[in-house]
Amino acid sequence: QAATYETLIGLLSVSALRTGEVLRLDRNDVDDEHSLLVVRDTKFAKSREVPLHATTLDALKCYLEQRNELCPSATGPSLFISTAGTRLRYNVVQDIFANLCRRAGLQARGERCRPRLHDLRHSFAVTSLLEWYRDGADRPRSLATALDDARARRSRLHLLVSR
Repeated sequence: QAATYETLIGLLSVSALRTGEVLRLDRNDVDDEHSLLVVRDTKFAKSREVPLHATTLDALKCYLEQRNELCPSATGPSLFISTAGTRLRYNVVQDIFANLCRRAGLQARGERCRPRLHDLRHSFAVTSLLEWYRDGADRPRSLATALDDARARRSRLHLLVSR
């Protein structure tokens, strides 16, 4: 279970994928030949290819090896699986993330202001924008594609949300 959540949370933090998109990933969605992740059935009912950094691809390969070793009976297509070998459920992942946050000492600032998996998406957006700004690059379209936002302007909202 530790390897599953380490990889899942790591992928969320470096890919800007939505939690539901990650949970719907299948093993064959990892294209190691082209260093891509194929994301199907997005929020806007389309598919997209997300480029993977070499270290992210290595982490996914390592996870798959561990997963196949620890749970050889998992024959379904799911990339991320439970200890029973089945696809992870959204509510279970949210509960485990909340538990991990508590154990790490992350405090909720209120009932409606607590650490969420979706915050990793905002962190990715802000980090990317700041990095590109420092490098003198203007890539709102790249960020919009990564975030699967319909318009590049919406991507800038992630800056406001993260303040």
